[in-house]
Amino acid sequence: MEKENTLRRFFEPRGIALVGARNSPGFGYGIPLKLREQGWGDRLHLVNPKGGEMHGMPVFKRVAEVPDSADLAVVIVPARSVPGVLAEIGNRGIRHVIIESAGFIEVGDKGAALQVEAKAVAERYGIRVIGPNCVGVVNTENRLTTVEVIPEALTPGNVAIIAQSGVFGNILLDGLYQQGLFISKAVTLGNRMDVNESEVLNYLHQDPATHVVIMYLEGAADGRLLARTLARVTRDKPVLILKSGRTSEGRAATASHTGSLSGRMNSTRACLRKQGQ
Repeated sequence: MEKENTLRRFFEPRGIALVGARNSPGFGYGIPLKLREQGWGDRLHLVNPKGGEMHGMPVFKRVAEVPDSADLAVVIVPARSVPGVLAEIGNRGIRHVIIESAGFIEVGDKGAALQVEAKAVAERYGIRVIGPNCVGVVNTENRLTTVEVIPEALTPGNVAIIAQSGVFGNILLDGLYQQGLFISKAVTLGNRMDVNESEVLNYLHQDPATHVVIMYLEGAADGRLLARTLARVTRDKPVLILKSGRTSEGRAATASHTGSLSGRMNSTRACLRKQGQ
């Protein structure tokens, strides 16, 4: 199986384990409510060591207790807890994980070491990871969203978003409808510990619901691979790219945001021009 085909469960899970759900205001509080509002309540399983009940839904103390239907985990726990949580998820048999937690390579050496540790755990269990330091995915076709968005953002359309920045991706989701543009799918990649923009482009290339792709990139995980992927995808679907880090100040900002090394704009233009973009 080609790698991009393994991304389907991120957008079409049978069930979701939300690890780090909380009943006090903050990150992890509103997402269960949003998913339930969109019809995912009977396929959503909340995990928090305290157990009990949250938002009228039962809370499991451990990932191991989550019912068999869950095949996607959304992780919102402190960064230091992520490697251990990934091991629990791997032992449970879940192989697709969105890590929304921040505090990794974007914060310096200690965070970078933690990201290396988390990646090693994921690779040991064969887990595909979106993130960390992101807000995950949206699929308007089945009303799946791992981020709180306004109702208009979930109106089905044919424009897909790939955004390295979770915040910027959220802004696009909440604002594009005002321009008459509606979304098929959206992905925020964060630090790209595993899944990168080229893999998602390949997936969207095969997605019947997507006719146009908008990308916001702070840097390319693999510039040559991205150029080849764009050359292939744009034969069938237009791809619009907004590239950050166009100035020295912008490059410094992207390094502190998702730990990306932004290439210079002249190099980016030359690469895209070579591929006919």
